[in-house]
Amino acid sequence: MLPAAEAEAFAALQPQLSFVVDDLAAGEESTLHRAGLLPAAQLALLCLRFLRDFASDDVLAALQRWAELLRAVDHEDGPDAVDAVCWYALAVTEVAPEALVDVVSRILHRPEDTIMSTLERTYLKGKAEGKAEGKAEGKAEGKAEGRAETILRMLHRRFGELPADVTLRVRAGSLADLDRWTDRILDAETLADVFAD
Repeated sequence: MLPAAEAEAFAALQPQLSFVVDDLAAGEESTLHRAGLLPAAQLALLCLRFLRDFASDDVLAALQRWAELLRAVDHEDGPDAVDAVCWYALAVTEVAPEALVDVVSRILHRPEDTIMSTLERTYLKGKAEGKAEGKAEGKAEGKAEGRAETILRMLHRRFGELPADVTLRVRAGSLADLDRWTDRILDAETLADVFAD
């Protein structure tokens, strides 16, 4: 504990901060346009608050309403900041990449070749790969779930009512586990033999 004189001296140097908490869910567009906030901050607040809930046409209309901010962000923060806004719009909405590029090009009064080439190389390719990966993962999960249910039926028929922990273990098992347990069901004398490590 510091002596009172030293504590008072340090207290004078301690910053006095006030906190501002914004409830974005309650904000209107007009309240998110504030003096003192950088254009990038204003645009970020608007995007976070509204884009996720907008249909494709509404996204494009909103960007046109926010054109002045978008131009300011492009001027002050550069193309990477504009790319970030476009990427966010693509990630949280169903807006067509080509329509987004067209609107942004008109707003910025220049062709947005860099955005489209980036989209073509990464976003659109990633989206296609993500769909393929999602299908493959879903197929593998469905296969494992089906196999687990078959094993549970076989175990129930062979050994009677199954304890809850066995049911959970089978449903959580990997494909390798399920294969091993399937091979053991016919020869195992007890339920414990099926799961012996």
